[in-house]
Amino acid sequence: MKSEYYELRYIETSTKESNTFSLFDESKERLTLLDLVYSHDRILLLGNPGIGKTTELKHLFKILWEEKNVNKLVPLFVNVKNFRQTSTIDDIIQFDGWKKMPSVIFIFDGLDEIGNIQDFISELENFMSKYSKLKLKFLISCRTNIYQKYLINISKFEIAYLKNLSYYQIDQILKEKFKLEIPHKEVEQYFTLLQTPFNLDLFASYYAQNGKFPDSQKDSWELFLNEQIENARLKLIKRFSIPKALMTSALQQVAVTNELMQQNAIEEEDLLKLLGNNGIEIFQELPFITKLQSTDSYVFIHKNYQEYFAAQYISSLSDDEIIKFISADSIYRIKPSLFNTTTFLLNILEGEKLDILKKWLFDYEIEILFFADSNRINPALQNEIFESYFKDICINKTFWISHNGKIPLNHLAKFAGFDFLIKEIRSRNNQNRPRVSALEVLSHKSLLDEEKNIVKEEFLKILTNEERPIQAEILRSIKSQNLHKEDPGFLLEVLQLTKNSGNRDIAHQIISIYSDLEDFENDDELLISEVKYYFSARDNTIRGTEHHIAHMILSTNDRELHLKLLSILFDDNYGLNSKSIFYDNFNNKLIERAKIFSEDYSYVIKLTEIAFAGDHRITNNPVLQNLLVEIEITPEIIVHILKKEHLSTNVLYSICTFLNKPAIDSIVNSYETGELIFTSPKNIESFRNWLSYHSTDLAFYLEDKFVKTGYIFSSPLKTEAEIQLLIDKRNAFQLYNFNLLFCKNEIIEEIKLYFKKHDVVELSNPEFQKLFFKWYDEFGYHGVQYTIHTVIETALRRYNEVSSEKIINLFNDPYFYLSVIKTALGHSSLKIYTIVKEHILLIDSLTKSIVPKIDFKNVVSIDPNDPGMYTTTKYYRYLKIVLYFDLEYNIQQNKEFYLNALEFGNISSHSFDKENSFIDHVLNRIGDEEVIKAKVSSNILNGDLIYFAKLDHINYAINKELSKCYKKIGEYLIDDQSMALQDNIFEKYLFLIKDPLKFLKSYCKDPKTFEFWYGIKLIKKYNLDNQFILDAALNYLATDEITFVDDAINILFFLNYNGALLHYSKFLEKTISTHLDSSGTFPNDLGNYTILNELNLYESLFNMVYTQSDSNSFYLNLSRKFITGLTSNLSDTEQGYIEIQQILLKIKDNLLLQDYSKVVDHKLFYVNDLIETSNNSHLKSKSTKLSFKDAISLLK
Repeated sequence: MKSEYYELRYIETSTKESNTFSLFDESKERLTLLDLVYSHDRILLLGNPGIGKTTELKHLFKILWEEKNVNKLVPLFVNVKNFRQTSTIDDIIQFDGWKKMPSVIFIFDGLDEIGNIQDFISELENFMSKYSKLKLKFLISCRTNIYQKYLINISKFEIAYLKNLSYYQIDQILKEKFKLEIPHKEVEQYFTLLQTPFNLDLFASYYAQNGKFPDSQKDSWELFLNEQIENARLKLIKRFSIPKALMTSALQQVAVTNELMQQNAIEEEDLLKLLGNNGIEIFQELPFITKLQSTDSYVFIHKNYQEYFAAQYISSLSDDEIIKFISADSIYRIKPSLFNTTTFLLNILEGEKLDILKKWLFDYEIEILFFADSNRINPALQNEIFESYFKDICINKTFWISHNGKIPLNHLAKFAGFDFLIKEIRSRNNQNRPRVSALEVLSHKSLLDEEKNIVKEEFLKILTNEERPIQAEILRSIKSQNLHKEDPGFLLEVLQLTKNSGNRDIAHQIISIYSDLEDFENDDELLISEVKYYFSARDNTIRGTEHHIAHMILSTNDRELHLKLLSILFDDNYGLNSKSIFYDNFNNKLIERAKIFSEDYSYVIKLTEIAFAGDHRITNNPVLQNLLVEIEITPEIIVHILKKEHLSTNVLYSICTFLNKPAIDSIVNSYETGELIFTSPKNIESFRNWLSYHSTDLAFYLEDKFVKTGYIFSSPLKTEAEIQLLIDKRNAFQLYNFNLLFCKNEIIEEIKLYFKKHDVVELSNPEFQKLFFKWYDEFGYHGVQYTIHTVIETALRRYNEVSSEKIINLFNDPYFYLSVIKTALGHSSLKIYTIVKEHILLIDSLTKSIVPKIDFKNVVSIDPNDPGMYTTTKYYRYLKIVLYFDLEYNIQQNKEFYLNALEFGNISSHSFDKENSFIDHVLNRIGDEEVIKAKVSSNILNGDLIYFAKLDHINYAINKELSKCYKKIGEYLIDDQSMALQDNIFEKYLFLIKDPLKFLKSYCKDPKTFEFWYGIKLIKKYNLDNQFILDAALNYLATDEITFVDDAINILFFLNYNGALLHYSKFLEKTISTHLDSSGTFPNDLGNYTILNELNLYESLFNMVYTQSDSNSFYLNLSRKFITGLTSNLSDTEQGYIEIQQILLKIKDNLLLQDYSKVVDHKLFYVNDLIETSNNSHLKSKSTKLSFKDAISLLK
């Protein structure tokens, strides 16, 4: 067995009401988890037990780790089963340096394996908020049933389902991992059981030993477990004499205890109490068990082991005890955490116990029956189970058959009766969901020939008369059942009925069908029409159509069809391009295919015409360039293209890539004969110059050929030696220019020469600009900033006109010379050189000559009426430039300078990292923290600080707890409220002062401002004065202001205020009447709200929110989320559940009495969804986990 073998897995995503799975129900329509990681920042990966979520996450981690230097995305794999109620996410991340990484993806495995899921979700929300400024991605795995039953609401996460193994994948794993060649019929017989890797491993191991598959899951499990336990017993026999039954009993006791406590790990202390001294010693060495790193806890190596052993234990109970054990308190529903355990139980029990459990499940938890072994349920009962489930889900609840993703469609198809499905498909029900759902199931069902005939007849009737969504599903079913290949006449009728539909789903299905036909080139006009329509329209659904196009491009033997598809692929007017195709090695395969077709000369001509049809098509598309290079376009074709495109400059530029000497000969000959006429003679010179970028030799060759025709170039092409001479000359000047900067006397002489050369006495800025550009034309040193120009530009900032004398006199001012040096060194042409000691000495002397001139009392003048406004003086500029050279070139000054400069902060705009500030820099220069503390305190208490200096000082004073500054800091924060929002200053300050509430109340001045509500949030966060924030919210809601209504309403829900729902209702009503595109609002603290006496408003809220039938609309989507959350919250208590159910059932009854419309259908869907939400919340409240003490009592 090749244990390390990995088979690539695929995922799918869906929306709630539309049931539109974006990807992918066919082998050519596939999305991997890696694809989703690159397109989304938050992903929740769901899947049934044993489907391979952990393996997939580990494989993803491996790929991302190998590519981390390329993609700049660092993966961190975190097993969240180590999370405890007292943990933080920071605690379980074992790598401290992650915050310094450019981008991180956290891969959290096993959300459903945590004792208290909601604690983790809450901590995750805090963690994401805390590090929201970092570039982070999050990927979390969880079992589907746990996610749905516990109503995990994680904000803004893309929901993805890990798909079951396909037949092809199963076959590959059997061959590659287990070296088994198993006949198709045998695999097909057990297909539904083999679709999860966990089961496949068990069944394959059984097959390897016995030459056949087991008759049931039970047989496979028992063989595997017995072997493992016997091997362990033999290893332990020298130390312990222990029967297998005792070992099994220990495993069962621990497993069922964990299940009762809804956890995966058990502490060593609890193990001792459960098993005793001898028992724990044995247990620690049993198979299926591992010790969690750095803990005293033990876990089963896979949750399925725990669940199976728990099921074994439960199977020993009486009928009544079994039902009581698996069901939630006082209601007929299975505890969500025992869903998979009950599935195992169903396949373990025998005789009367099995019959009683099946009857109970049929009545109350029918979903589980679909996971039973085939020998557990006879065909008649299977049909009955499916019909009951279908009527409940699709007709009564108006959901899609696959609405929750828990039951694979092929499981459903195995249970479904053909006659029942056809009856539902024929039904002219007002709503499409039951019919589409029946079609979905039919697509996965094995049909007899006579059944296929019935299906074809029915499909043609439907395609003739029915709406587009039904037609799209019919087409999908036709392909799934292979009817498009088996009956060409039938397919022709189908295509005639569905072509030109104007519907992208139908167009996709037609393209999908064509791609699956060996002779799909027939009637390619219909295909091309559908392809053009599909890729000219736009919507938000990803269907994988590109894969079908790629398949046809590479597979068709029809050159014309191949070219037609390529013309769409390379046409920017369509939403199809080579970058959007994720087909394995598509570009290389396309080249190989084109080489085969290029044996036909006309193919090469047409492909080249496609390549040069757009202005920049060939230039912007490397795939197309490589394609033409590989098939080697001839000189005749190049001339043909130039003629066809009228020698446009774009084509001349693009075609240079493909030229050689014979091609140039053909071009020049055609030019001489008049066959090629350039639109402008200058274009020939441009053509030569563009060619020189690709090949100097070819450019000289072209120049020579054109010169012989009599064409005269304005300047000859330079040789490589001439070009290198120019480069050397430019580099020499650039170095001279750099050194000139530090030689004042030479600068002065060059200034004199500059004015003399240009015969000017004074220069204004417009006159200088003319000379500036003339210099570049004369010398050609583009990209070089001439030092003399820097000097003149700097002087012109002081005077409107400058003479050489004025400029020379300016060099008496060290600030002027420093300004010239600073400007020049900032230019890219001088950044390549290193500042040496003599340069540093010059700058040092200049800065030290300017420092004594700084009057620190007159650096800025602050406006007394607006402390945030200030004007600067020349001393500000002196200080700024000295600090610049200090911070950038380490040119230091005396301690007195730094103490004085401290008051003005980082005015040089130097970028400090997060761990340091300007004050830290000054401390580094002075070396005495007490002196710095004293100066900071003095500046805060006595100085008029400008904004950024003030911010720096306050941060420092808070971090160093300079208590004598607290009062003044409070005044600053109140006077300039925006400052409180910087660097978390406000909260840090609150923890230091004696009366934070008093301060916060003084801060909350104007309810029309963000700062007011920031203060309110902090009072709320630390529970300082609930009455104050309630009054603030109610007072605001009594006004006509709307900006902070969300904040005010959230306060009411946070406080569980009797009236919160009324205010929400009023706000929503006002929103609907004034904002036709509003998304509504969702109070973040809705979870606190438990009041039932406002439920008289529930129905009107429902009717306001669910007004549109467009399921994809974002209109009021937050308010829909609010009603879902409200329903869940209030159903958490028995009375709340009763009242919510009564209201929802009343709404549903009233809707059922109304005539059908899309709005009614829309509302019915959502009222059923809310009923489900309410039921799940109620179930959750009844499924409380037991303490270890209670679990032990129950076992005993």
